Amino acid sequence: MITPGLDIAAYCQQHRVKFVRKDRSCMMRFFGWMFGLFGFDFMRTAWTTIGRTVYFPISGPRREWIAILPSIRPTIEHELIHVEQYRKLWHMHSLLYVIGFPLPFLFAWYRWRSEREAYLHQIRHYGYSVTAVVDTLWYTYGWCWPRSRMLRWFYQMSEFRKMSTTSSSDPGLEPSLTDFVTEEPAFGAPTPPPDPPPSQRVS
Repeated sequence: MITPGLDIAAYCQQHRVKFVRKDRSCMMRFFGWMFGLFGFDFMRTAWTTIGRTVYFPISGPRREWIAILPSIRPTIEHELIHVEQYRKLWHMHSLLYVIGFPLPFLFAWYRWRSEREAYLHQIRHYGYSVTAVVDTLWYTYGWCWPRSRMLRWFYQMSEFRKMSTTSSSDPGLEPSLTDFVTEEPAFGAPTPPPDPPPSQRVS
């Protein structure tokens, strides 16, 4: 179970989770080109988890920053929830997520089910805004579920289980997490641009 007090480095070691910058992956670069056709900067704004691999944006932190930047802990935990979902259904999870099930848009129930679990964690433990989360789900996840139903579900779940809107303690990310950031150069990949300063927003 993913919790704010989770030892992330130990979890990654136990479950063989690795972190890869998006421009190091041919698949992510293809997705970036595809989403770019619709005006969405997939490579610079979105974190993506497939199986046990977490792909972080090229505007995100450098390898060593991942271990020391507490502000991205909510995002890391969000992505590890997707790893947990994958561990339950294996590749069926990825297939159902992509096709949406039963429909790829508007009534993509499985995509909505997967994301709501991860975003509810951020709402409960880190004070994320329900309306902002619903806007994100609506505009960047293929209109996965009717907005009114998403709002109602999040508000009901937030009231059902009252929890602190911010974590009581934030241990940050353990230095050993850098062990799971891998270099996967894409064939023919250009030299990546320099990373932004640590003060830049990463998620």
